[in-house]
Amino acid sequence: MRPLLRFALVLAALIVAAMVGAIGLELAGRTAGVQAFMDIVRPWLIGAQFAGTAWLWLRWQAFVRWLARTGRLPESAVPPLVQARHRIVAFVLLIQLTVVLGLPFSVMDKPGR
Repeated sequence: MRPLLRFALVLAALIVAAMVGAIGLELAGRTAGVQAFMDIVRPWLIGAQFAGTAWLWLRWQAFVRWLARTGRLPESAVPPLVQARHRIVAFVLLIQLTVVLGLPFSVMDKPGR
């Protein structure tokens, strides 16, 4: 059952990627509208991503124990990961600020470009 589930998930991901590509090709001529939509939605998406990170930080111990319970993580790794919660979440936030928001480059960007 497990290989079949993996196959189904990979197939679903490929179908979603193909749909996104088809939508992108269809909307290629309407880039101004798509850009306007993304400008409206972007703050909400970024806020949702930070809210998810905050939720993970608050539920870190339960998340790590769930990983150990399902066999994705050895039991011996649970205490060090629980202790490293703040460092791991700080690293995730650093990646989010760098990749999603483009810091520090967006701060140094010249207006009008």
